[in-house]
Amino acid sequence: MTVQHEMMHCMGFYHTQSRADRDSYVRIYLQNVMQGQEHNFDKVSTSVASLYGAYDLLSIMHYDCYSFSKNGYPTITSLNDPSCQTSLGQPHVGGGFRNSDVKKLNDMYC
Repeated sequence: MTVQHEMMHCMGFYHTQSRADRDSYVRIYLQNVMQGQEHNFDKVSTSVASLYGAYDLLSIMHYDCYSFSKNGYPTITSLNDPSCQTSLGQPHVGGGFRNSDVKKLNDMYC
């Protein structure tokens, strides 16, 4: 899973929660993020990175709810489930590319 995630970075993809439209899908809790790790939750403008398809909460490129948490509280939650009972990212679903990840690669390179 880590190799696939890093390969997507090498292919030019940013983290899903960095998308310009992320605030329509997730909420970021910077107050729970470890000092010095806030940059991991910066948004990337569409002039820098294209959106390439639907926002996928389970993408191999999406952080989980507790990524970089300094206090055990969520750093990111789905707007549809702020309790963080909905899985985000790959650690909870067994890893590997999702159809949306493959589609993004195909849209960008094929």
